[in-house]
Amino acid sequence: MKLKDLLIEKKKDDTIQVRGLGTYDYKSLSKKVGKMVDDLSKRNRKGNHTGLGKRQLSTLAAMWEALSDYEENQLMIKLRSLITEGKGQVFVQNGLLWLAWGEGSGQTVKIERKGFLTDKRGHKDYSAVVTGVAKWAKTAKPIKKKKNKDGSTVFLFKIPSYSNETNLDIWGGDEKPKKILYLLVSIGKVNVISVFHSKGEAMSWIGHTA
Repeated sequence: MKLKDLLIEKKKDDTIQVRGLGTYDYKSLSKKVGKMVDDLSKRNRKGNHTGLGKRQLSTLAAMWEALSDYEENQLMIKLRSLITEGKGQVFVQNGLLWLAWGEGSGQTVKIERKGFLTDKRGHKDYSAVVTGVAKWAKTAKPIKKKKNKDGSTVFLFKIPSYSNETNLDIWGGDEKPKKILYLLVSIGKVNVISVFHSKGEAMSWIGHTA
């Protein structure tokens, strides 16, 4: 399933609250943003950057942000459904951690040089992908599971790492992973994930989460 197929499932009459501007339905808000962007593009091509102030640009920014939040939420709803059905996949591809629902479709985050990622908003290592991975972890089969005294639960998974971008064996293709990595997922009040190159490293980290 491709990303565009999920986006089509948005309801045209869904209401969206735009900060400081009121409520719109998805169709009208998307159309309004499109017209504003087209106008800016035409002005830019003509070299005409006058007549627009912070108010107009702030309005566009608020509408764009509202659409972005809505679409991200819709994708997460659909992703949760796919994960529940056992269709979600987590893997690494050229330095990106994928939470995917089809070849080339899903959420990604760069993991190189990252000690860990969290879904705590405002944290320097925040990533929205973490929330989805945590939901996936609750239905996937770990190789290790540990309950901590603080109420959090740590899961350890083997995940494939690929160098090619297509024909992956997890989607029924012939491309095998170049290596196996270890994904640690800590689920609690704040969710945390980390990817390790060896099981020993991951198990050592688990030992420090009690």
